[in-house]
Amino acid sequence: MRGWHRFGAGVLGVFLLLHLGNHLLLFVGFEAHQAVMHSLRQLYRWPPLGAVLLLAVCTQLISGVMLAWRSRRGSLPALRWQRWSGLALLLFLLIHVSAVLLGRRAGLDTDVHFAAAGLHHYPAWLFFVPYYTLAVGALGLHLGARLARRWPQQAGRCLWGGAMLGLLLGASWVMAMAGWLYPVAIPAVYHAAFR
Repeated sequence: MRGWHRFGAGVLGVFLLLHLGNHLLLFVGFEAHQAVMHSLRQLYRWPPLGAVLLLAVCTQLISGVMLAWRSRRGSLPALRWQRWSGLALLLFLLIHVSAVLLGRRAGLDTDVHFAAAGLHHYPAWLFFVPYYTLAVGALGLHLGARLARRWPQQAGRCLWGGAMLGLLLGASWVMAMAGWLYPVAIPAVYHAAFR
């Protein structure tokens, strides 16, 4: 099971480097983010690669639940943090990938406007602010917990550093998508789901 989890993590890790790296361009503006995203889509929306990404997500969902179940009696703090942050990531992946697939099926362009639309509507933003912030925080904590298990003498720094970096990035991206850093215009088609 660990081998499958590592396979899924490796594939998704490469995707996340590109995807979250592209999200850093939100600090420059939506236009810069969109331009790079459209270039990256040529790569990861290529059907064979898209199928591998979907397989990696499914692999993570199944192997993650099984590994969390097997490690439920683990006493190491890093293992507990890795398990709980991993389960939070699984929930995020399930919701996020399902929403993207449903959005595409409905004919929507699932770009940053699709992701940001919920942050522009009350009460939807009460869900989406913690949803995105905590997801990136959980990713940072999960990676930090993995490092803490490798370097137990630095466990506290790995755990707190990973979690804080993730929360800081997540909160910053939320502020950019919500229009709190600069004005953001969301096309009308994305507002329909929240009316």
